[in-house]
Amino acid sequence: MVRRRRSTVARQMWPRALHYGALMGSLPYVRMVAVTGALSVDNVEGDDDIDYMIVTQPDRLWLCRSLIILMVRWARRRGDFICPNYLVSESALVFSDRSLYTAHEVVQMVPVAGLEVYTRLRQVNNWVQSYLPNARSMCWQRLPPAEMTAGRVWRGAARAMEFTLSSPLGTALEHWESTRKIRRMRRNMNGGSEADFSPECCKGHFDSHGNQTLAAYSSRLRAVEPGE
Repeated sequence: MVRRRRSTVARQMWPRALHYGALMGSLPYVRMVAVTGALSVDNVEGDDDIDYMIVTQPDRLWLCRSLIILMVRWARRRGDFICPNYLVSESALVFSDRSLYTAHEVVQMVPVAGLEVYTRLRQVNNWVQSYLPNARSMCWQRLPPAEMTAGRVWRGAARAMEFTLSSPLGTALEHWESTRKIRRMRRNMNGGSEADFSPECCKGHFDSHGNQTLAAYSSRLRAVEPGE
């Protein structure tokens, strides 16, 4: 009953997720947008955020993030809560955390924009097959190609801005933004946090949900092991 109700909520939420995902895909320096978290598996409540993973151009992640945050605030004023809580650059597509939780997050994400980059992300993280050998059929081919290319609408203007900031000025702005934001965000980290902040990564996972999930999974495994 709960699963059916959440699936119904997810169907109502997907149009907004695609809309904002396409808009983010049209921003300067964005190379891929994917829906992650509970919505990617149609398991949401009505007040849940819409989670996204973003891949950016190398050396411009923090400038890109500042533009995305403006969109987050605009969406909130419209009553929509979007949460792009994981940004990596194209130079950091290989994930160092090779756990079952991360593998599941990789295979369940649904690309909205930047299919070529998404395909490359899956290829360089093919280690997920050791955890989920049937992952190819789980799949990410859930959206029609029109949705995955919708972010091209404003790419002309975005490319013009990228060209303008492909300069010493853009590099200086990126360094300034990354330095101050990384310093501030690292102050908010706790010992068990899964958050990670660097010039090529902004992973705002402060609640240690992955560690909690893996701990619960291990506990259930022990409960069904023979002799236990």
